[in-house]
Amino acid sequence: MGGGVGKRVPYTKPDKLYYGRGLVQLTWFENYELMGRLLELDLLNHPELALVMDVSVRIMFEGMLKAVSSFGDFTGRSLEQYFTSTHEDWTNARKIINGLDRAPLIAGYGQQIFSAVA
Repeated sequence: MGGGVGKRVPYTKPDKLYYGRGLVQLTWFENYELMGRLLELDLLNHPELALVMDVSVRIMFEGMLKAVSSFGDFTGRSLEQYFTSTHEDWTNARKIINGLDRAPLIAGYGQQIFSAVA
């Protein structure tokens, strides 16, 4: 749900701010609208719901997986593209949320966490 480069969508609507919230820092009016529709939540009128842990987890899963929409909703990419039974691509999986910004560092964190819980 990365930066606003090239976006023309406002951060605000009267009395509402659509800044980064939750585990993946959901931003922008259009992303609150999309996630609200997919998850059947009124995120446009209640953007603070993205801070509620179970809602934040649902947003993260919907955006990163081929979930309700069968599409990686954050960037058009999904975990299923980078992790299969025969392939792991920790670095490029960063594209699911924010391009390759700090990808090697984040890939290392992901591998450490995965090793700890696997």
